[in-house]
Amino acid sequence: MRKAAALVLSITMIMSSFSFASAEDSHVTDETKITGVRKVFNIGKSTKAKDAVTITHPAGRELLVQKKTNKGWKTYKTIQLNDNEKQKVTICYPKQWKKSTYSEWRLYIENSSDENEEYNAAEHSEISVRFIVKNLVKQKLKSSAGVIMDEDGYIIFEKKPNQRRHQASVTKMMTALLNLEHYKKNQVVKISSHAAARLRQNHPLKKGMKFTKETLMNVMLLSSYNASALALAESKSGTEQKFVKHMNKKASQLKMKNTHYCNSHGLYTKKHYSSALDSAKLLKECFKYPEFRKIVARNTYPIVTTSGKRIATSKSTYYEIKKIIGPNLLGGKSGYAVRGGSGRNFAGVYKVHGKLFYVATLGAHRTHKVTPTMKCWSDHKMLFKYIKKYGE
Repeated sequence: MRKAAALVLSITMIMSSFSFASAEDSHVTDETKITGVRKVFNIGKSTKAKDAVTITHPAGRELLVQKKTNKGWKTYKTIQLNDNEKQKVTICYPKQWKKSTYSEWRLYIENSSDENEEYNAAEHSEISVRFIVKNLVKQKLKSSAGVIMDEDGYIIFEKKPNQRRHQASVTKMMTALLNLEHYKKNQVVKISSHAAARLRQNHPLKKGMKFTKETLMNVMLLSSYNASALALAESKSGTEQKFVKHMNKKASQLKMKNTHYCNSHGLYTKKHYSSALDSAKLLKECFKYPEFRKIVARNTYPIVTTSGKRIATSKSTYYEIKKIIGPNLLGGKSGYAVRGGSGRNFAGVYKVHGKLFYVATLGAHRTHKVTPTMKCWSDHKMLFKYIKKYGE
């Protein structure tokens, strides 16, 4: 079992009944159950892992705390139960869970070996428990905040995951998500004067030009033109203000507790912010849509009007990251701004060991200078290696 990062306790209950029949009364049946274990623990390596459980009809048997190994289940702790109808037990899990990122444990009660007790079946009662330990190995992240979330939504690495920061054009993933709902890729969208002239960015989208929604989605997610995001917002809701209300409503539905939108594109305003964890959650939701996956996997896309005129080529803003990571990077969204200390931001999907991992970093390298080797994305190179080594 490989190591990885984030302590999570994921539980599958397999409850079996003990059918007890004494010599005097063969009709008496007591059911032994283990209940009260929390489904998820999301804590770090330095935190103590414990839980309070209730044993119904313990019958003086033993409760075993076991860890799964290559040779089977190994017992690390044995707790003697009493004869009461119910017994509450506090389980302090042995520190061995700290030695690997993903590990499987179980609470197990065997059938009694007392010859005076007879059982109609050889079942047992057990609860299997999965541990995921975050930040198993410390890494120096240059970005102000970062997170690795696995495909089940568990965190295996974090640095200030809930810190509110300006996310710049990572915002555009939410604009894409709302447009992907009830998506009509051939819908014609006209560039308004507001979209063409108001935003501080050089782009080939001029007032009055018409594009399909598919084209503007590619332009927005690859070249990150603000005009394309605003045009999509206006086409969806009539005005950007109305669209922003839908953005914040969707963020609330996705439990993005540290996110608030003021626009559809990501230009800096004081109350426009998100977090690394929320960015990973948003990317995970976007990645459910085949059209999104198709777009972010591209390097280029032709910008063609509905009349057939090709005016430019849309190029991926994170092409250099793709060169660093290789085919394991399935796509994502970058963002950059000087104002608000935003710096360089990126949310990407990595496929490693047959699993998807959603990686987001905010606040890297707040200068204009970009070196030929794109050192501003060195965090993602490091986090990719971390997933390969510790991700299951």
